[in-house]
Amino acid sequence: MNADPAAASWRGDLLRALALVALAGVLGLATNALSSRPVPILDPSGPGRVAEGAPRIEPAEYAAEATRGGVLLLDARAERLHAQGRPSGSVAVTPEDLDARMPELMLYLQSARLVVVLCDSAQCMSADRVVEMLEARGYPGAKVFAGGWEGYKQAGFPIE
Repeated sequence: MNADPAAASWRGDLLRALALVALAGVLGLATNALSSRPVPILDPSGPGRVAEGAPRIEPAEYAAEATRGGVLLLDARAERLHAQGRPSGSVAVTPEDLDARMPELMLYLQSARLVVVLCDSAQCMSADRVVEMLEARGYPGAKVFAGGWEGYKQAGFPIE
């Protein structure tokens, strides 16, 4: 039986393309390794790192901190979600409006002992973004409420 010449040609082309890609990858890694300023590709703090997110505060710890006073709770959920209710005494701020609201927020932030940011759910990243933005603007140490809005409601905290 004779092999189909078109299929053999196609397989050969595919193998040559794969070999070329592999060679380019090896050359790129070697060039990076020999560079005076290599990109830290495999370094845990390098560009390939997995973001860990902001530190979390569990509902029980939040309750204890709130009892001590001086806790600022920021609600990072979208404004349309506030119709479902919002944490009592919280200040609504999304990542998108944080910069515009910084002058107002600074009054709250300066008097807060602890800043906690709440999002819609445990998977929502808006709270992480607000914490990161606050840190970049000189307010480190904020935490994300673990479990988000659902966790807040389930824990029985007051709602407006």
